[in-house]
Amino acid sequence: MKNKVVQTASSPLQALLKRFTALLMRGQDRHDVFDFRLGTIIGTLIVILIPIANQFITHKIIDYAPFRNSLIAIQILSIIASYYVTWVQRWANQIGNLFSLIYIAFIIAFTYAHNFQVIDSVTMFIALYCTCGMFKDKIYLQWFIIIAYIGLVAAVILVNNPYMDKAYLIAVATVTLSLSYYTVFTKIDAITKLTESQSIIRRNEELFRGIFDNAPLGIVLFSPDFKCIQCNRYFLNEIGFLENDIQANGINYITHTEDRINPSIVQNTLNNSEGKAYEVEQRLKTNKGQTIWMRVTMANMNISNKERYIIAMYDNISNEKITDLQLRESAKQLQAHNEALEEFSYVISHDLQEPLRMITSFSQLIERRHLPRLNDPSANQDFAYVIEGAKRMSTLIKDMLEYSRWSAKSLPFEFVNMKEVMDEVLQNLMVSINQANAKVVVEEMPNIYANKLLLRQVFQNLISNSIKYCHPDRPPHVEIRVVKRQIDTLFVVKDNGLGFSDTDKERIFGIFQRLQTDRTGGNGMGLAICKRIIEKQGGKIWAESEPNVGSMFFFTLPSI
Repeated sequence: MKNKVVQTASSPLQALLKRFTALLMRGQDRHDVFDFRLGTIIGTLIVILIPIANQFITHKIIDYAPFRNSLIAIQILSIIASYYVTWVQRWANQIGNLFSLIYIAFIIAFTYAHNFQVIDSVTMFIALYCTCGMFKDKIYLQWFIIIAYIGLVAAVILVNNPYMDKAYLIAVATVTLSLSYYTVFTKIDAITKLTESQSIIRRNEELFRGIFDNAPLGIVLFSPDFKCIQCNRYFLNEIGFLENDIQANGINYITHTEDRINPSIVQNTLNNSEGKAYEVEQRLKTNKGQTIWMRVTMANMNISNKERYIIAMYDNISNEKITDLQLRESAKQLQAHNEALEEFSYVISHDLQEPLRMITSFSQLIERRHLPRLNDPSANQDFAYVIEGAKRMSTLIKDMLEYSRWSAKSLPFEFVNMKEVMDEVLQNLMVSINQANAKVVVEEMPNIYANKLLLRQVFQNLISNSIKYCHPDRPPHVEIRVVKRQIDTLFVVKDNGLGFSDTDKERIFGIFQRLQTDRTGGNGMGLAICKRIIEKQGGKIWAESEPNVGSMFFFTLPSI
């Protein structure tokens, strides 16, 4: 209950002090103006109280009515002027010091006019206090107080004057100079901190102004109703207009009619998604009539409860738009080209396969009907070459169609059970494995994200090649290993076959490239198809080998 009573009793005084302080600070945030107004009011009250005090004390304070009234009028006018006159606000501290100097000069002049017969200790110590208030450096203040105190004490002791009360003067001098030191020292310390704070504020303002002007993208400051307040240098250079033009006509003046934004929509979006930005792409018109694309990012900027702004950053994406347009056009052309190529492949498949079937059929028919009558071994061999060539041509066309199909076709990806894939591959190659007495060792494999059909084709081609190009002195031995890495999965297919030299490790992945043409069939398309399949899934394939020792084929598939 006591706390409530004290709080209630002190509230009116606190409110009065707050209102008085607010009145002194009104229109200014500078403490020197505040100190000037407060000090001038106190000085005016002291001067007004001098004649009143003289009616109650024996030793009169120096008072000269014309001077007193003039000083009071000047001080009151100065206080009023500090609210309206700029130069008074700027030189407030110096004007306050001038009042102190005028008062000190008056005391000296008045005392001199009376041949120094007037000893006014009160006025003297007021002047001494005002003099201390003029110092802005702590060291100088300390030396002044020490010298003044020693001088006053010496003067009081050495000068014999019937009007002086020496003990009283020494005591008042001690109290006055101690109070002066404490008060002025505190003021100097506050001014020093204030100056440092103002210096930091100015430096931060210069820093942020430099960031604003030299940012590598356009920055525009809007009011909540989307009136342009300020534009940075980059934005003005991009559009070519003056800042006054944007402020007078608004941002929509240079915005394409289809891209103009509704301020209420932007405000609702920003207010409903606190901490998020509003992004949009706009076409802006330059002063040369050109159109540029800008990616605009807007966000709320609240300086205080009353000051709210919208800051917008403009990034020129004209080159990106041009590149994107070119890429889309290229993609359309590529798609059309692939469709034409696929159509051409099917035409080849239909138009060439049929004549080849006729050549093969009639060659076999002639071989059965007419060659026995000729009884010519060379004719039998010639017809065998014809039939074999037709079959090879048919196989070649099928491989070309297969290569084209893997290049153009887009197949879906899924999580693939690699054990099932390898079981299917080994089942398909069972006849070749048994005929060559081959051994295929497959390590345990993890499930991966890929296309099952494509993977089966790759492993089938690689294992088939290892069996096909085996060493004549030893049965084929194929090992399949897998290494799970951070960004991808590495597969290794190792064999003990014929191998190849380093000069051929790039060539073997080209189409129609065969290294052992005298021992094996085929058209050199298997590894080319493997390369295209792996690259289509975002991986890489390469090979290492040593002649007559064996080969190792590596390929990677990206991890998800």
